[in-house]
Amino acid sequence: MEGIIKKNVVIIGDGYVGKTSILNSIKQQKFEEQIPNLYDDFEYTQTIGDKQFKVKFIDTAGTKSDLRRTNRNCINKDEIVKFQKKINALFYAECSAKTLSGIDDLKKRILKFFSKERITVVGDGGAGKTCMLIVYKDRKFDERYIPTVFDVYSMTVPINQKNHTVILQDTAGQEEFDKLRQLAYKETDVFVLCYSVDDANSWDNVKEKWAPELKRCCPRAKLILAGTKSDLVSKRVVSEKDGTRLAKQIKADGFIENSAKLGKNIDETICLAITVYMNSITKRDSSSSCALI
Repeated sequence: MEGIIKKNVVIIGDGYVGKTSILNSIKQQKFEEQIPNLYDDFEYTQTIGDKQFKVKFIDTAGTKSDLRRTNRNCINKDEIVKFQKKINALFYAECSAKTLSGIDDLKKRILKFFSKERITVVGDGGAGKTCMLIVYKDRKFDERYIPTVFDVYSMTVPINQKNHTVILQDTAGQEEFDKLRQLAYKETDVFVLCYSVDDANSWDNVKEKWAPELKRCCPRAKLILAGTKSDLVSKRVVSEKDGTRLAKQIKADGFIENSAKLGKNIDETICLAITVYMNSITKRDSSSSCALI
């Protein structure tokens, strides 16, 4: 088993919405009418699969769901779900500290989020990272350049007749975001390192900048090399053979070309990343098995 993975969960919201009561109910498994305004943070440890998590809850997610039955002014669930999608929240959960309804489910969903496979997409600014993820997520292509600082998506991916829920992280490639971007690397299982086939500099930077950075920050993470914008045939300056050769040089675990504009190999890129990661777990588990004679 790997070392303990530490995570922080910060609960925020207006005063008197029930934040401290939620924390107390998670910790004590009971409701108290009066709780001090300053509530101590607390930690608990739980193992999921081959990962052990130490989660720290910090007091500063709709609460008081028990009031739905008696208060006609409660917010409609459909409206909350719409708002969740609007702000790109990863999930929505209701709970009641008073009745303990939904408290255990909230804990489980938080831990489930932490334990999901995490795929982080990196590469030069303008290399097509965000377009690739948008086409994968929304099934539509946007011609505009969409600069990104950091974005996160939770998606369910069917592979070999099984659904895998993964976290997709988009990052900024610009130099001014170097330190901020590396914060997203933590706990990444697979990196998809992108270059554009019409940009020789983005291809050069794979070897000069990106591969060394990823190996330094996350030496155990898997790596997929992806050549983007393969539809730009007349503007191509990096051949597919060049990409294959580069993948071997940086010891990538897989190589693929794709086109967000044509929707070509977009699904295959994400599936390749997940498959490589799942295969690595299978090999690791089989290699660590013991025999008693």
